[in-house]
Amino acid sequence: MNKEDKFNEFWKLYPRKVAKVAAQRSWKRLTNKKINQIFDVIYEHLIRWKKTELQYVPHASFCQATLDEKASWDDARRIASVLIDAGAETALVTFGSHGVFAATRDTSIFVQAPKGRGIVDTCAAGATFSAACIGAILMGSTLREAVILGTAASSFKCSTQGLVSIRSDEIWTIANQLVVESQ
Repeated sequence: MNKEDKFNEFWKLYPRKVAKVAAQRSWKRLTNKKINQIFDVIYEHLIRWKKTELQYVPHASFCQATLDEKASWDDARRIASVLIDAGAETALVTFGSHGVFAATRDTSIFVQAPKGRGIVDTCAAGATFSAACIGAILMGSTLREAVILGTAASSFKCSTQGLVSIRSDEIWTIANQLVVESQ
């Protein structure tokens, strides 16, 4: 059986039928040894997956990466492209005071972090970004809206010391001032 036949066999078994093209691209990069390892364990996983809800079957829809301050927008673009090519439906690349680059196969946006906000404490800024972004998506926001909200929330977090409750009106005040560039 060649790689394509093995993928088709895997796809018949795999219960979560999303992002087939991305899965095929990833499959082509696997070695025969890795493919054999997948077939060695898939039946065991199928038994477990049948007992759980489909939403919990592994599949990366969002992938977030973090770059340091020395990174550039080109670095963010490149990393997002790698994540999308690897099968993620949406790639979020954050890098501190520069902002966020978000991409899907069809679109990408840059959201610049607001300037002039005093940075007091960056602890939990990434978690704040993720929580706000995920919360917005779950409530029906577009990717653009979610990334703007996440950027505003994490920026607010960085301007305050320690753990704080953030009021949504404070986040939206920041969000309405952000510079967003669509690609």
